Amino acid sequence: MPLAGRDCDVDVLLRDGQPARIRSVRRSDAVALRTLYDGVSEDTLYLRFFIVSKLVVTREIAALTRHTDDQHGSLVAEIDGRIVGVATFECQQVDPATAEIAFLVSDDCRGRGVGTLLLQHLAVVASSVGIERFFAETLPTNARMLHVFADSGFPLTTTCSQHMVRLDFPLVHLRK
Repeated sequence: MPLAGRDCDVDVLLRDGQPARIRSVRRSDAVALRTLYDGVSEDTLYLRFFIVSKLVVTREIAALTRHTDDQHGSLVAEIDGRIVGVATFECQQVDPATAEIAFLVSDDCRGRGVGTLLLQHLAVVASSVGIERFFAETLPTNARMLHVFADSGFPLTTTCSQHMVRLDFPLVHLRK
């Protein structure tokens, strides 16, 4: 079943009680996503991409807004109509039941639960299209993202190297 039939659109509350909306990315979000990416610090871009590059950001926005299918999905978090976070999953060709996930949250909204809410809803959407496992790779210095995963409630397997932390976790308990 195509992901388009399983779009996400839900109102949520951030840690500070402010309302937000988690919804599926639309093709028309390209300009708002560009504003999000242009508005974050170089440190935030480096933590997301391991490099600071406008070309990488342009490719990311194109990937986020392309036609949705069972192989990938993207969600945004909005506050008062402004996109303040984005999360995505991409299935792996080697194992289509496994998807890599990635996040970006605006600097002014970090620490408010945006990443956690995006992760929770991304897991539900991915599970509904047959994804059984997520993995993420992050820098050891990305403490906020590591805390999001540690506090998620998912059973994590963590593999560390000097330059990268890989987190793997099953979504099977979400399947109905």
